[in-house]
Amino acid sequence: MKAELRSTDSILIPDYVSRDASKVDNDQMRQSIEKYGIRQPLVLVGDKLADGLIRIRIARLLGIPKVPVVYDEVPGGKDEDTYIREIRFIIDEKRQDLLPSQKADLIIKLKSMFGMNHTQVAAYLGINQDSVTNWLAVKQYIEPVARAVDQGLVTMHAARTFDGLTEAGQRFIWKRHQNDLMTEAGGRIHKALRQQYSPTSHAEFYRNADLIKSRLERKGGKRQGKTRPTITKEEKRRLLTSFEMRELELKESSAELHQLKHEITAAIAPVAAIMRNEKLWSMVPTETREEIERFAEVYV
Repeated sequence: MKAELRSTDSILIPDYVSRDASKVDNDQMRQSIEKYGIRQPLVLVGDKLADGLIRIRIARLLGIPKVPVVYDEVPGGKDEDTYIREIRFIIDEKRQDLLPSQKADLIIKLKSMFGMNHTQVAAYLGINQDSVTNWLAVKQYIEPVARAVDQGLVTMHAARTFDGLTEAGQRFIWKRHQNDLMTEAGGRIHKALRQQYSPTSHAEFYRNADLIKSRLERKGGKRQGKTRPTITKEEKRRLLTSFEMRELELKESSAELHQLKHEITAAIAPVAAIMRNEKLWSMVPTETREEIERFAEVYV
């Protein structure tokens, strides 16, 4: 979703969105907005605010005429108010310091309510796709394993020992090795137990032993690697020369980028001040306003 500027007074705040915030939160947010402007766009559904209550209250208090917003579309079959309530529920959960099993529940809700895939969930939560896979795996563990992960007694890495195992297989290994799983380093115990209870020697422990074996792709305890091509001395020389030239180009580009970032940073505060001051803003030529608004969409 692309951010755009919208008149602060044109945004509607539903009653169920309005709530009291702590004075500390308000003061910290106000200081940040006064110094840097509003950098995180508000979320709207139509004309109604879904997220950004403190930001819009402070913007109105400071007399900021326009704020950056992004729009979310209501899926078919739902009304705006119901959808906004769902969004706020998801956002509120996202902001909490959730346990692994609760994170798994949140991901399931995102996938179900918004039809998101793994990639979209990862982008929404600001994590990588491996983390999405790891958290969802917790829902496949038996209750004592999932509880131990939530309590921090077993690391997520160590718990991957149970991936793909049947309930009976998990209970067998947990009963005999729970102390090891709680005390040994995650990587070490994961590797040791996977070798001891491999899908080859204990196929009955796995929901799909053949699939797990194919995924491991191991040969003699090591991953099968691709044969490296032979490179002649002349080819190495050409590659090295090309690399050195690319490295020089990269250094020059980095210097230009550093200078550009410095100039952008220096411009943010004056641009924000001009846009907040109605008198100054009215003196800006129309064609220049468009350029400033495009700049503000990205940086202010």
